[in-house]
Amino acid sequence: MKKPKIAICFTGEVRDYNNNISISNHNFKKAFEDWADIDFFGHTWTEQPQIDDSDKFIEVKTTSQDILWNHIKSKDPFSPMIITDKIRDSKKFQDMFVNGTDYGIRNWMKEIITGTYAQLNSSWECFNIVPQGEYDAIIKFRWDIQIQDTSQTFQQELLNFINSSLEPSVLAISYEEEPPGSIFIDDLVFVFNQAGHNKLIEHLNIERQIYDMGKARLLGNSSHGLWEDYFKYHGLEIKTLSDANAVQVLFNKEYKGPDEAYKPNKKWGI
Repeated sequence: MKKPKIAICFTGEVRDYNNNISISNHNFKKAFEDWADIDFFGHTWTEQPQIDDSDKFIEVKTTSQDILWNHIKSKDPFSPMIITDKIRDSKKFQDMFVNGTDYGIRNWMKEIITGTYAQLNSSWECFNIVPQGEYDAIIKFRWDIQIQDTSQTFQQELLNFINSSLEPSVLAISYEEEPPGSIFIDDLVFVFNQAGHNKLIEHLNIERQIYDMGKARLLGNSSHGLWEDYFKYHGLEIKTLSDANAVQVLFNKEYKGPDEAYKPNKKWGI
């Protein structure tokens, strides 16, 4: 039986990836070598460290996090804006909108919009460098995750997903939340079939997609819930792994670099 050809996409902040390269290479080889042929692609920000093993990748793309804001600010910075409980209860919000003592709204909005869409932004940039039609599946991980193992369940589900899902689809670890029908999608790992990948990259750029979703009032979620909005916007069928532990991953927690202080997702609840 022919092995499926899979593109592995690493996205987001690099963090301590360079300190764990040997572990990463070993773990990914062990997890996939018996049943799939894999190629590596990556995207991160120009503000992040360079990848030390870029020669192992087909391509590693870097872009500035300012691109999204520069696109949004000239059109409509308000539609993509998210107001969470943490934002509403913060002194910053109260001083700007309730007390009228703080006029620094521009930089505040830039920080929140950049942080809200950073992972989605980076993921699309990586998907966009994967050649269209060359891979049976595209699997997205984050740089700060090390894969530990893949179970037989995951292998079989992925093969079934590739062979049976003809419509644009994504295979994810997801959980139903309140209210009924609301989905929490864990961004540890996403698997896209070829049709799903084609659907995501048929649009011109991620900045325009976020702008259009905001204008259409389709950005009702933040954090992990945003993935549901994004997949539904593109018409992807969301399929769920039957076993949330089918792919065991280890977070890299050693990194304490300059970007440790830049955590808008934690600070603002996004």
